[in-house]
Amino acid sequence: MMKHYDSAKKYHYEIGSITKTFTASFLSKYVIERKLSINDSIQKYIEGIKEHEYYPTLLRLATHTSGYSATLPLNKHEYFNLMLGLISGNSDMNKNNPLNMDFNKMKILIEKNKLQKVDYSWKYSNFGMSLIGYVLGTVSGKGYWNDMNDFIHFELGLSDTYLGTSNNNLCGYDRKNNDCGN
Repeated sequence: MMKHYDSAKKYHYEIGSITKTFTASFLSKYVIERKLSINDSIQKYIEGIKEHEYYPTLLRLATHTSGYSATLPLNKHEYFNLMLGLISGNSDMNKNNPLNMDFNKMKILIEKNKLQKVDYSWKYSNFGMSLIGYVLGTVSGKGYWNDMNDFIHFELGLSDTYLGTSNNNLCGYDRKNNDCGN
């Protein structure tokens, strides 16, 4: 039996996996508006990180050539458990997800993972994109989540689309009509 949505109810579209695309678009907007430079080091925008160290530029973060690993901020054990939870459909992953981190953990990871001023090959990095989001929120003074939702709603005109989850998220379904979540 096919599941149907209540046509009178307003549903939301969460950007989910394409958050990185929206973040890069938002970064481009700030570059065009000269609110920041793509060649700026993150040190310019992140208070309290050690001086006289090398930190990647926004360009390197956006192009995944910063040197940060694909698994950061996770260690191998956390990464394995996260992937296992995603594969098994563990519903407790969001509350225990180590990717949900505060700024203090982010700052510790920046300083712990010292990078050299060399050209790094491409390596996908969620952590690098999180740093861009943090910088964008710092530049605006409103924080990344508020900024991104304003960008999505007012700049892009996507009034039913947003960053985050709610009880009114529009869910997807697989070929057997099983609810796949957002």
